[in-house]
Amino acid sequence: MLFEQIRCGGCLSYLIGCDETCGAMLVDPHLELLDRYLVLAAERGMRIHYICETHTHADHFSAARELAKRLDAKVVMHRLSAAPFADVRVDDGESLIVGFTEGVIGMRVGGTRRLVIPPQLGYGNDEQGVIPAGAVLIFRVELLAVSSPTPD
Repeated sequence: MLFEQIRCGGCLSYLIGCDETCGAMLVDPHLELLDRYLVLAAERGMRIHYICETHTHADHFSAARELAKRLDAKVVMHRLSAAPFADVRVDDGESLIVGFTEGVIGMRVGGTRRLVIPPQLGYGNDEQGVIPAGAVLIFRVELLAVSSPTPD
């Protein structure tokens, strides 16, 4: 498990990764450290799948959009965030599964897909509730509608 804290002035970002799957997530990346994140991930053989923004404010110049373009990664934000550039919106307590988000790209309303997600793109060797370690996840997905996120 990789968990590295990176500081830029008063802002903190985190590179979190799995040694087994080589998948990683970058949390709150700062624009001044864009190249450093790329080097850190490359040195450890990690592929950054997600870039998560936990907040936005005036003194945090985010590298999320630029990194997402360079790495073909998804920008993740809370569903109530006003930022318009998120690819994936999550709610409190939700988990991200790399294979699921990759499997629904390009779907249209009314479309269906069968997604078979191998352990390295799902939960890996971690047990997740009733899902055993090393499980292959199989989903049948139907896209019912697409809507803009709305605050509660």
